Amino acid sequence: MNKQIVIGLTGGIGSGKSYAAAVLRELGVPILDTDNAAKKVMTSDYEVKQQLIDVLGEEAYLPTGELNKTHIASFLFQNEKNATIINGIVHPAVYRVFLEWKKEFIDVPIIGMETAILFESGFDKFVDVSVGITASEETRIQRVMKRDGVSAEQVKERLRRQLSEDNLTAKVDYIITNEEGKSLLSKLKTLLTTLYERFSLEKFVQ
Repeated sequence: MNKQIVIGLTGGIGSGKSYAAAVLRELGVPILDTDNAAKKVMTSDYEVKQQLIDVLGEEAYLPTGELNKTHIASFLFQNEKNATIINGIVHPAVYRVFLEWKKEFIDVPIIGMETAILFESGFDKFVDVSVGITASEETRIQRVMKRDGVSAEQVKERLRRQLSEDNLTAKVDYIITNEEGKSLLSKLKTLLTTLYERFSLEKFVQ
């Protein structure tokens, strides 16, 4: 196996993190969406389900077997301790999913995980490089208002719950600014070129 590095792709709501992940996939970099992985383990992993029921009660799940998102969100947002409890159940399972997933790409030089809570979850310990996708607050507010049909104040409340832009930019290794009308594609191509050179990676040839 040739050398492989793992990117941790992160960014707050409205930054365009998921779009950046999609662009990277188009450029040949497999990226695991840890948010989707978390939702799957919460409904399909027996051990995780039992632990959640122990904490939240049977009402953690709807009769259909789907997550009772309202009940879970109510518990999560009561206090930081509750969020820590749930994260302590879900995050280790998500990382196990990541370890299995990465086996599919053993000869790919750069892979990554997309997560809004790279540092809060502790996943930063498992990546070689952290990349923050950022945008101005106004841009982020407008994007989320358009996407979710919510008010500016509702978006601002969500922003207040997340790691601030200043804290994010201080923690990550690379910053990619994602403003309207500017080419995210070229920035990500430049990032990949930088990583290939920095880590002396061999180009993947099928």
